[in-house]
Amino acid sequence: MPKYPKVICSALLIISFLLSVFLGSGCSKKETAVSPGKESLQFPLTVQDDLGRQVKVTKKPEHIVSLSPSNTEILFALGLDKQIAGVTRYCDYPSEALKKPKIGGFADPSLELIVNAKPDLVLAGSIHQELVNRLEELNIPVVVLEPKSIEQVLEKITLAGKVTGASTEAQNLVNNLQKQINEVEIKVKNLPEDKKPRVFFELYQDPLTTIGGKSYIHDLITAAGGKNITGSLKQEWLTYSTEQVLTQDPEVIIFTHMHGSKQMAEQVKKRPNWQNISAVKNDRVYYLANENIVLRPGPRVGEGLKTLAGMIHPDIFK
Repeated sequence: MPKYPKVICSALLIISFLLSVFLGSGCSKKETAVSPGKESLQFPLTVQDDLGRQVKVTKKPEHIVSLSPSNTEILFALGLDKQIAGVTRYCDYPSEALKKPKIGGFADPSLELIVNAKPDLVLAGSIHQELVNRLEELNIPVVVLEPKSIEQVLEKITLAGKVTGASTEAQNLVNNLQKQINEVEIKVKNLPEDKKPRVFFELYQDPLTTIGGKSYIHDLITAAGGKNITGSLKQEWLTYSTEQVLTQDPEVIIFTHMHGSKQMAEQVKKRPNWQNISAVKNDRVYYLANENIVLRPGPRVGEGLKTLAGMIHPDIFK
């Protein structure tokens, strides 16, 4: 077990938001198209979720519980406001989510509160496996969504649309998001390797915590025309040392305010020996103010990608 309890908590939240990230969905793009007004013809249906489970949904859900902020954002983006019967206390976007009944936290949702919401569908993350098993015993269908890449985000939105009877809305959303993603990727796809800056993405400062090659954020950085300095490490998140950062010499540093951190760019620049880092020398240390557009793998993926691209290539994305 890692020896930093608050880092574990941070990582759990990140997993959900990235939700790395709310892997192997079994959902193909061929499943996305459903004619308008035909959603009811999908049910009953069986899908494979990101725990590799075969989940049967017998009818179009009328009461849906979301166990992660990214899943909640997907439901709202699909126009399912009235069907949402419960969300976590971390579900704060859109603002209407704050008005929904709470079923606990992301890492510690309450089985009792979930059951009291009388859901006919629960959308969960991979962190909820034990709870998923208990809900299965109660014959409550649970679909686990855990995207780890931009492509998987679109796939999970498609899958969410399928199991909620909102396939048409999901297809429209995916089409719009794909256009946003294409706008960024077209501008950076022909960049030579020496024009792709080395990027250090800091999740948390104490202990210094970053993302590895298996994280959703890594995929965003790559798609935005950057090179994640920890991309070769096959982890979602990891602690990192100052010495390792100095050795990698990132050209861009992007940091967040996890766990109530209030550090700003000037404080990052003044860390011991960081004055020798290229990103600091060239004033390319960026605070990601609206961090959830990047941390949560959901319907704001296009916005998150554009934001990172603007930090990594301000000359291209003015």
